[in-house]
Amino acid sequence: MNDTTDFSIVEHPLPYSTAQREVDPTKFSLVIDEFLKRCTLIFDLSTEDVDLSPRARIPLMPVVPSIIKGIDDLRTELREIRQSYRSDEGLQDAKLKAWTKRVYERLKAWGFTSEAEEGFGSNSIIIMYDGIDKRAKMRDDRLNALRDELSSHQEHYEAKLSASGQSEVTPVVPRSHRVFLGHGRNKLWARVHMYLKDELHLNVEVWESDPRAGLHSVDVLKNFLKSCTFAVIVATGEDTTASGGVRARQNVVHEIGLFQGSLGFEKVALLQQEGMEEFSNVAGLQFIPFPDDRIESTFYELQRMLKREKIIK
Repeated sequence: MNDTTDFSIVEHPLPYSTAQREVDPTKFSLVIDEFLKRCTLIFDLSTEDVDLSPRARIPLMPVVPSIIKGIDDLRTELREIRQSYRSDEGLQDAKLKAWTKRVYERLKAWGFTSEAEEGFGSNSIIIMYDGIDKRAKMRDDRLNALRDELSSHQEHYEAKLSASGQSEVTPVVPRSHRVFLGHGRNKLWARVHMYLKDELHLNVEVWESDPRAGLHSVDVLKNFLKSCTFAVIVATGEDTTASGGVRARQNVVHEIGLFQGSLGFEKVALLQQEGMEEFSNVAGLQFIPFPDDRIESTFYELQRMLKREKIIK
């Protein structure tokens, strides 16, 4: 632009009906495009310097303070639902489901895709817990934790959201790599499966993945050993010992030894329920303990282990 630039007014009559004074949506976008192009010519800018896409015109990503306020509003709404509909459990459940869906969509719009899936998505671990109020409190705790994180590290999240618009764990290895998940009869393994598959986005192999009828277990295990680069074994107390204690099922003990020998000890994560008897081939080795049925308490250390082995980043 120079001193002789003509700052004459660029006319941009909106395509509306004089009688109705209503904007015609089918023509409005074309008029705005033409208006921006004519402005580009006046200020002597090349089209390479200006992004004329609709996304470029309107900043879609809110700043961190507005996200914090949005979280506060959502938590206030949740408190009202929990307090106002205690006498009608059916209505309270319906209200909470609608609220959860709104939170899920809001978090994704803000760029927190992983947080949305983990706490509010259809495959969230939270839905496996009994009790409407318990699930509501767990979701409130997640929102509160996210709020505190944003408030404490505002500059970090301003930069992160501006750069990518999302914060989720992504696989480092190709999708063809597999994580084997071994387990006994206790259904706790399903929560681990959901965590690995739906939250960490990993390919997970379990005995239940495909029909195995007619196949020898040795052949199935050989295929797992060839295709998997990491193993997670869930050891729960299921078999009663002569002394009256409980121990893991023998197939679980077998799988631990096989994968430790094939992949190495550092690539086998052993999630062990507290209170069960140790078995000789892993006695003294490191494992991730969890009390009772609270297997989610192992997820933080499991994620750290997966990062260490460069399965995720």
